Amino acid sequence: DNSCKINEYCFATNDPNPKQWCEVCNPVKSRTSFSERTNNIAPWFKKVITKQYAFKGQQWIYDIPAYDPENQPLLYKFEGESHGMKISTAGILTWNPNRIGSFIFTVKVTDPCGLSAFSKFEVETKQCACEGKNGGICIWQGDPGNINSSICQCPNGCTGELCAEQIDGLICRIKIKNEDTKKLKDLSDTTLVIIIVFSVLLIAIFSVSGYMFLLKRKKILIKQPKDANVSSNQSGCESGILMTNIKSCDNGYENEAFVKNEINSTEKRKQDREA
Repeated sequence: DNSCKINEYCFATNDPNPKQWCEVCNPVKSRTSFSERTNNIAPWFKKVITKQYAFKGQQWIYDIPAYDPENQPLLYKFEGESHGMKISTAGILTWNPNRIGSFIFTVKVTDPCGLSAFSKFEVETKQCACEGKNGGICIWQGDPGNINSSICQCPNGCTGELCAEQIDGLICRIKIKNEDTKKLKDLSDTTLVIIIVFSVLLIAIFSVSGYMFLLKRKKILIKQPKDANVSSNQSGCESGILMTNIKSCDNGYENEAFVKNEINSTEKRKQDREA
């Protein structure tokens, strides 16, 4: 009365189907076939799930705290946004965050019989305090994801916040990159575009200024021959070498000739009267 005979095999009450754990021997329902398990308990998550922390640029590994009362394997699945995270069949979450921020995600676990449970998680990504400082990196000690259990690991022989202090008896090799080179590499495409546009504008302004200067100088050269003739005449007058030009050079010459002519005329009239 308390057993089942299935495929020539005998099974006691509640013995599971060797091929399907969710089926059992239930003589009340059937003695010749397996029946659906009725005492299955749904999986559950750890009641208190603390906020987790991860470092930008470093792989984060997190063991999803889900359990099955019958110790059966669970199926893990994201509900909604996964932010690029992945979960293995064993419930191990891996992620390589590439930005700083706070991320919330939901995980669903399902047992072989179809019962399931949900839980939300939050992880905050931070910048490692010693990252890039002479090869330093942040590592976890104790509970991964607990910000209080993270420490800075410097290269061999180095210590300090910047990983640049030498440990007694050891050699600390400084590997800090040139800041100017780093800043140049960090220039965004937008910044480069702004620099290029600004350079083009400067070139255009200088080109227009140069053209205006040349145009103005050309006008001066065109006007210069007239002024040169005047200067030439003046210089000739001052030299007094060309006597043929005296009339044109000496403004007082005509006045002097006029006076002489008047004197001659007066003397001639006087002589005529005396005669």
